[in-house]
Amino acid sequence: MSGAEPFVQPPLTERADGGPRRIGVEIEFGGLRPEAILTAIQAAIGGRVERRSQVAYQIHDTDVGKVELELDFRLLQKAAKEQEQIGDLPAWIMEVSTWTAEWLERIVSQVVPWEIVTAPIPMAEMHRLEPLVTKLREAGALGTRHAPHFAFGVHLNPEMPDLTAQSLTRYLKAYLCLKDWLRERSRLDLLRVLSPYISDFDAGYVRKVVIPSYQPDHDALIDDYLEWNPTRNRSLDMLPVFAEVDAERVLRKVDDPLIKARPALHYRLPNCEIDEPDWRLEPIWNDWLEVERLAADPERLERMGAAYGRWLARLHVPFDDGWSRATSDWLSPS
Repeated sequence: MSGAEPFVQPPLTERADGGPRRIGVEIEFGGLRPEAILTAIQAAIGGRVERRSQVAYQIHDTDVGKVELELDFRLLQKAAKEQEQIGDLPAWIMEVSTWTAEWLERIVSQVVPWEIVTAPIPMAEMHRLEPLVTKLREAGALGTRHAPHFAFGVHLNPEMPDLTAQSLTRYLKAYLCLKDWLRERSRLDLLRVLSPYISDFDAGYVRKVVIPSYQPDHDALIDDYLEWNPTRNRSLDMLPVFAEVDAERVLRKVDDPLIKARPALHYRLPNCEIDEPDWRLEPIWNDWLEVERLAADPERLERMGAAYGRWLARLHVPFDDGWSRATSDWLSPS
């Protein structure tokens, strides 16, 4: 069903086992009832709907595999799931329970987003999601800037080429070198900036990591990260991929049931501006590609990290954006 052109691919397109690298995509938005969202999904990428509860659905056999739709509110999800599992109560109680769940969903969805979550798909097929963005916009989906309390985002979960300490360190270094530029490119909504969900990395941690001499093994890499970042709330959340490498080490420091081990990074910086006419996923992906390209270019990464380390060692005035402006000199040739 997709008429979109394939996206530009990263330098490293395969995993260590020779399979294609994959990516998961999460899109948060408001403004629509679940029935309208499901209609838009099926119109864009097909699929068969399975209702799991009042606030959670799975869409099977779409053009990009399984897709999940859920209201991003954990307590309501739990209540709806428990309500669905009760099957031996009188009919009038079940009817009241169902009505209550629907009423709560209508109220809560005015504040928290519906979220579409794809299963990992080959990076080469990511363009197949663009028609979904179009159909949701046509149906009336609302994005980050529609209301002051909408702090909706788009999350990318790019699978790592491999899980060696060297590879993980390169990607982390590359992101830290480019994070200020990426924040500027993302035109972050004020509420998202003030929220804890995409908190920036401490300058002391950044200085430690970006310099060329920082070449830790797995244990040191994970321990250093957890010492400075014992939370999921970072613009690049490394906890899922570190849990894939050593779940016990991660969970010993961060006991959070929402940490899901997977061989992928969790990039959660960009706004969702789905209601803006020209908004698409491809520019977000193209910005992330700069991280991919820098991570795959050790010589340029080493030089940029050394330069950033020197810049961080200087005295700066608050909100100094000098490094963000200087980053363009380090980007890959267009």
